Amino acid sequence: MHKRRLLKFGSVGPPGPSRWRNGKWSAPQRESFVNDHGYRMIYVPESPASNSRGYVLEHRHLMTKHLGRELFEGENVHHINGIRTDNRFDNLELWVSSQPSGQRPADLVVWAKAILDRYQHLVEDPNGSER
Repeated sequence: MHKRRLLKFGSVGPPGPSRWRNGKWSAPQRESFVNDHGYRMIYVPESPASNSRGYVLEHRHLMTKHLGRELFEGENVHHINGIRTDNRFDNLELWVSSQPSGQRPADLVVWAKAILDRYQHLVEDPNGSER
């Protein structure tokens, strides 16, 4: 495919879902769409989480922006009301599905300390009350 584009147009074009139209590479055909699983995909080619066409799941992208970091392995974004296209931040929750690697007490303590270090700031206010 790349060789054919190179021969036909003189370049392979930009990454992502662009098309050769009227003598130039055009923008993606759509900024967002609902995928086969019912989740909204948005065009954000600069995101590290984007797929090969430059699209990323909107609910994961919103949580990433809110946290100020990429999601860790084992983190999921849950829709509270179950509607997969309802991506209001009030409807999104961060869920963690990690498990300790062993059952020895020493392993569990190390795992628990790592979980506390990673997520305690999301649960407690600076004055000590829970959110």
